[in-house]
Amino acid sequence: MGNALAWTPCADYFTPARPSWLKPERTIRIEYCNHCSFREKAVYFCEALQHRCDKLWRDEGRFILVDANPVDQKGRMQVFVDGAMIYSKQAGVIVENPQPTPGEVTELVNQLFENAPFTTSETAAYGKLHASQMEAVQSPTQRPK
Repeated sequence: MGNALAWTPCADYFTPARPSWLKPERTIRIEYCNHCSFREKAVYFCEALQHRCDKLWRDEGRFILVDANPVDQKGRMQVFVDGAMIYSKQAGVIVENPQPTPGEVTELVNQLFENAPFTTSETAAYGKLHASQMEAVQSPTQRPK
């Protein structure tokens, strides 16, 4: 799985170990830029997906794999489901509204997990990260090169 993020279990739930022979019914792979102010948003998005996958495993025994991979290409974020790209962030940084926007992330989560949509509190938390990124990219000293 390459450089997949290490997921830290939340205190309010425990995810039982999956047998090593078990194959996922679906694989969601996220490739994201790990160089600038975008990282926090990507990690939050990945954790939101992982939380939903863990709940499906606990509640229904369904195994969906989230594979998050930082990449060297600046400004990149792509989402793949079973190898097919379903989202690709525009190249570069849109200073006024850096991608993925809160609306785009909400739409992606809702598309991937119809029965577990992005909550109001998740949207608000992601919105704060988005606002911080907007401030960072608008500052000439913080703008990625």
